[in-house]
Amino acid sequence: MQDMNAKPDATQRGVDDGALEGVAASLSRPVGSGCGTLFFPSEDNNSARREECRRVAEINKVAAQEAEKRRMEETANRIEIEKLASLEAERMGREEKEKHAADKRKKKQELFSTIARNSARNKKGKTEMNVSNGGREDFFLHTAHEKDEEIRCKRVQDFYKSAREEMIANQKAKLEAKKREKEEDRRLVQEAVTAANLLIEEKRRIAKKNKESYEASLRAQILSKTKGVTRSSPAARPGPEVRHLYRCPVTRELLPPQEFTVVRPRRSSFCF
Repeated sequence: MQDMNAKPDATQRGVDDGALEGVAASLSRPVGSGCGTLFFPSEDNNSARREECRRVAEINKVAAQEAEKRRMEETANRIEIEKLASLEAERMGREEKEKHAADKRKKKQELFSTIARNSARNKKGKTEMNVSNGGREDFFLHTAHEKDEEIRCKRVQDFYKSAREEMIANQKAKLEAKKREKEEDRRLVQEAVTAANLLIEEKRRIAKKNKESYEASLRAQILSKTKGVTRSSPAARPGPEVRHLYRCPVTRELLPPQEFTVVRPRRSSFCF
C-alpha cells in the first residue's frame, strides 16, 4: 500500500526538472537584436516575448496535466491495493473460522468414536464373561445394566405416552367445553328471542283488549244518548255533571266534551 505523502519518483523529478530548465532557459535567453532600446523595446522584441510566454505556459500546462494524471493513477493503485488487502484479510478470517469448525467437528467425532469403541469393548467383554461363566443362553441375554436400561427406557416411554394421552384428553375437553358454551349461548339467545316475542304478543293482546273495551264503552255511551236510556235506580245524592265523549265522524278521533260543549246532567228515574 503506497503512502500519499511519498516523494515523487525519478521519472516525475526528471520531467519537472526538464520543465523548470526549459522555463529558466527561456527566461535567460537574450533578447534578439532590433532597433529598440531598453526603455523603448521594438515590436519584434514584444512578439518574441509573447511567443516565449505562450511556450512556457504550454510547457507548464503539460507538466501539470502529467502530474495530475500520475496522482490519479497512484490513488487508483492505492485503492486497488487496499481492496485486495481487505479481500485477503476476509479470506484468511473465513479460512480460520472454517479450520476452527473443522477441528471442532474432528474432536467431537474422535470423542464419539472413542465412546463407541469403549462401549463395544465393554459389551464384548461382558458377553465373553457370560459365555465363560456357564454358556447358558438365558445367562447372557440381559445383564444387570441392560435390564436397568430397559426399565429406564420403558419408564420414559410410559411417561411420554401418558403425557401425550393427557394432552389429547385436554384438547378434547377444551373442544367439548367450547361446544357446550356455544350451545348454551345459542339456547340463551333463543330463549331471549322467544321471551321478547311473547312480551310483544302480550302487549298486543292487552292493547287489543283495551281497545275493544274502550270501543264497547263508547258504543254504550252513544246508544244511551240516542235511545234516552235512564237510570233504573234513583241517585243516592245529586251527582256532578256527566260529560260524554264523542267520536268525530270525519277524523274518527275521540274528542273531549268541551269540543262539542254538550253538558248533560245526571237524570233520575223519578223525574217527571
